[in-house]
Amino acid sequence: EETSFENEAFLKVFGKEHPGYVRGMGLGVTPTQIIGSCSSSMRPRSPSDAATIARLQAEIEMLKT
Repeated sequence: EETSFENEAFLKVFGKEHPGYVRGMGLGVTPTQIIGSCSSSMRPRSPSDAATIARLQAEIEMLKT
């Protein structure tokens, strides 16, 4: 019952959802932009970045043991 009340309060403040928009991110931001920015930011930008990532991952594994 409390969850239902919280949902109603949320809807009164923020309104219903609109397909293709991301709440709390400002006007014009789409889900694809958010998902795309997350996945692209995880990719190494250069061969030296890839080498650094590999070295750091090896260090982490060594520290775990």
